[in-house]
Amino acid sequence: MTLLGTRHQVLAGQPPTCFGTLGHRLAEHELNEAAQYYDLEELGLGAAFLEEVDRCLESIQAHPEAGVILREEVRRRLLRRFPYALLYRIKPSGIRILAVMNLKRRPTYWVGRE
Repeated sequence: MTLLGTRHQVLAGQPPTCFGTLGHRLAEHELNEAAQYYDLEELGLGAAFLEEVDRCLESIQAHPEAGVILREEVRRRLLRRFPYALLYRIKPSGIRILAVMNLKRRPTYWVGRE
């Protein structure tokens, strides 16, 4: 569940494959949009965003239960440098990323994602 190897793919406008089968398709879209936005704001900032998402994913994998529970079984881990969070569920098959959530937008838009 790492973004290594997909960073250039995302910034080139191609669909990312970082979350694989355990990522919600809309989370993939949110990741792609955010990385492209940051890269347009400042060259290299999109790559920095993806590196921070990588760090957060590794942290989730190492300590999945450390995320704050938001609703039912949905947990949240904050990115350090960007106003985003990864929302996820712990499933028997692994971690399921539900959203790459911008913290300055509608806070419950992701409710209903499985």
